Amino acid sequence: MQFWQYKAKGSTALHVHVVKDFTSFLDINQEWDALAVCNDHYGPFISHDWFRVWIKHFGADMNLRIVCILSNGKIVGIFPFCLVIVKRFGKYWRILQYLQNDFTPDANFLIQPELRDPVLREFLLWSIRDDAEADFLSLQKMYSSSPNYIALVAMIKKLGLYAAEYSGKYAPCIRINNDISTYMKNISPDFRGWLERDLRKIQRHPSVKSRMITSADEFDEIFPQLVEVSEKSWQGKHGTGTFSNTSTANFFKDLSKIFTDHGWLRLFVLQNTNQLLAFEYTLICNDEMRCYKHEYDESFRRLSPGKVLLYNAIKYAWENDVRMVNFCPPGSPPKDRWANHRGSCVDLIIFPKVLRGMTSFLMTRNLREIAKLMVSSNRSWVH
Repeated sequence: MQFWQYKAKGSTALHVHVVKDFTSFLDINQEWDALAVCNDHYGPFISHDWFRVWIKHFGADMNLRIVCILSNGKIVGIFPFCLVIVKRFGKYWRILQYLQNDFTPDANFLIQPELRDPVLREFLLWSIRDDAEADFLSLQKMYSSSPNYIALVAMIKKLGLYAAEYSGKYAPCIRINNDISTYMKNISPDFRGWLERDLRKIQRHPSVKSRMITSADEFDEIFPQLVEVSEKSWQGKHGTGTFSNTSTANFFKDLSKIFTDHGWLRLFVLQNTNQLLAFEYTLICNDEMRCYKHEYDESFRRLSPGKVLLYNAIKYAWENDVRMVNFCPPGSPPKDRWANHRGSCVDLIIFPKVLRGMTSFLMTRNLREIAKLMVSSNRSWVH
């Protein structure tokens, strides 16, 4: 346990408590979720359950550094990080890294809104002290429009710290502000024509039906077929299928139990009489649909099952008063065809000390990556 105290003039003292083990992380579940609910962007990916399952499957050997900011004994800010040690050129470099991987759609912090500035100040001041044990701080895929990110950048400048910001990532979105027929008229004519053709093609196969799964029992029942589709998908053939290996399949099995308990899961599947053709794994929370994962059996590609199923999911969103469909970062041309809005995401590297931080950042990259980053038009310096 580590404590560091900060007290601004005329304010309540803030304390830093660093959680370094899984048991201590489990002990703060109630405080965590109470803070998550009052967060500006409450959702599945900042809940305590999400991080519990993620750590269980991907973070068992990680050096947890979950930074909790306390005021009068109450947690008012949580920053979920881990300490990563990288050996390059005979020296060890220490990175304070957000708890995320390719299965994490985006990053965010949990902060009591009315204390956002002092909490961020306390976290940044702690991160540049020896207590943090880190040479620099790294986080990826944080929405640049989020109040937490805007305040974070402002506080970095206020404290005179240095940071490198990399933009270019984005989440294609559909803002639902009219009827679906108007939306369809506004998408690309070519894409609309292809979609209408594919919908007619599916209609000629009366045995092919779409249905939605929301319960844990239904998910468990169809799970073997999800694994089979994932193995036969393009992603599965390249080793990145959602359910195509035991590790990720078990992660999603545990995760889906949580999502169904919260009432978030909307798993759309397209199937004929005896076989699953495609799935669209979506979540709905706070009137926003997150299109998290999708795959289809490549042997049915001529029917465009993925495109047809995604249309069904979007149609469901329209019929159930969802205000936005979020395809999750990073964006891609196939997702862009559906979108009428982009949510900009950024990666941020914060240097606690200019020389030490910059050196450690560069030493943990290979030369090709350094060259690409330094000349990138998407890079900017924050000071």
